[in-house]
Amino acid sequence: MKTKEQLITEYRKIKMGDINGLNEVIKNLEIYSNENGLDAQLELVLHMACVRKLDCPGISRESIFKAAKPVIELLQTMGDSFFEIEAIATMLCFTESYELCTRLMKKALDALNTNLADHELREATTLIVFCNMSYRLLYSRFYDKEDPKDIEKLFDHCTKSGVALCEKKGAHRLVLRTILLARQAVFNEDFNGIFETLTALRELKDKGAFRGTQDDIAEFYHKMDKAPPTKVINLFMGHQIRTRREELGLSREEFGAKVNTDPNYLRMIERGTRGLSRTKLMTYVKALKVDFDYLFGNLSKQPADAITDPKIIQMNEAVSPLAEEAKDHVLEYIRSFAKLYKNKS
Repeated sequence: MKTKEQLITEYRKIKMGDINGLNEVIKNLEIYSNENGLDAQLELVLHMACVRKLDCPGISRESIFKAAKPVIELLQTMGDSFFEIEAIATMLCFTESYELCTRLMKKALDALNTNLADHELREATTLIVFCNMSYRLLYSRFYDKEDPKDIEKLFDHCTKSGVALCEKKGAHRLVLRTILLARQAVFNEDFNGIFETLTALRELKDKGAFRGTQDDIAEFYHKMDKAPPTKVINLFMGHQIRTRREELGLSREEFGAKVNTDPNYLRMIERGTRGLSRTKLMTYVKALKVDFDYLFGNLSKQPADAITDPKIIQMNEAVSPLAEEAKDHVLEYIRSFAKLYKNKS
């Protein structure tokens, strides 16, 4: 039987996205709790491991917020030991309430500055606070009904502080610095900045960080108004899926069964009101027996008289005011999902 200290140490060593490691820790925690009962600290670790596991497959943020609720409630009742500060830092991006999130951030930073003597550990944990808070504030920027100026001011502080700490650490934190700058570009709806930071991240050859950042950026494209909207791409993609499905002689029910998609949701995809996640792209491409360019070809460069579908005409009207460079950038971004997944497969 592993001790409480061993279980906590194992949890702390789990790398981002290591589902097998999280499963093992959760299993061991449950075995321990059945034999010894759970104290507050181990209960906290168990809930945090479950939240991190949920976050790996890209489940909806609402589900993750719901799972994080017990962690947040525990953190509010605890003191300011380092483990609890570390837990707050980790959970900031999973806190549903914006007001509570800012309160927890202040609590963590105040406790770090007053209670932690180890300078290196303090800086590392402070960086976690700023990075997770920047992601949570990015969510606030597009989804929460808070004062935009307050969010912008706090986001700017977290980004600048996080980037400064990354630069202090040098090359060791270059990937994290680039991710922070990518979020900043999304926050400011700076499309060229998004493209440049994604390119820089890809050149750093950290595939996991690149894919993760793409997924993060994709989430917030749905709420952007000034940058090329995802719905424009979804409109074209949905048209192509429906056209090809009908060419294959498949009903929505038949095709939905092949790609594990509910027929009603498939209808929304084909109408362009819903998109496809990166993890679904390969499934659809294989089932349709086409290549990725079929789904993401740039129709805006085709002759106008070659386009007759009303939805595609609408798509071209939405895209036409954009500069050619912006059109190419958004399509390159979407294609990069497909390329990555194709290479992975």
